[in-house]
Amino acid sequence: MTDPAGLTWTEVEPDGAAARDVFERYVAELDAILPGGFAPGPVVPPSTVLLAMEGAEPVAGGGLQWLPDGTEGPEAEVKRMWVAPAWRGHGLGARLLAELEARAAAAGARTVRLDTHPALTGAIALYRRSGYAETPRYNANPHAGLFFAKRLDPARDPA
Repeated sequence: MTDPAGLTWTEVEPDGAAARDVFERYVAELDAILPGGFAPGPVVPPSTVLLAMEGAEPVAGGGLQWLPDGTEGPEAEVKRMWVAPAWRGHGLGARLLAELEARAAAAGARTVRLDTHPALTGAIALYRRSGYAETPRYNANPHAGLFFAKRLDPARDPA
């Protein structure tokens, strides 16, 4: 395992093999963790998919989906964040989230939103540490019970 700073960040085709592979890992893990399992039904690929790569191996990934403009301008949603188990606890989730936020801001988003299941306590702690505040439900995701939003600095640019 390399240092998270030494990883390569790659945007991939949202409906390509690399994105599908990472999202299949995400779905399988949630299916094993969540009470009652996880069956997402038909899934629309996010607009942007970002992977953290250690050589040719994806070790983390997540997506961005554009939402209808909110009261303060364009909004994006963070979708399907996943970090390989061996990489958890090394700050890669926070780095992935920051990378996704920077790309959303660079594309004009003023706010980023996300939803999560209450059983995903590690993810919830990450979102709160990263400046997300709980908001009312903004979508009809039947698996989500918590909803978060964060205002973005429009000057941010991906590193």
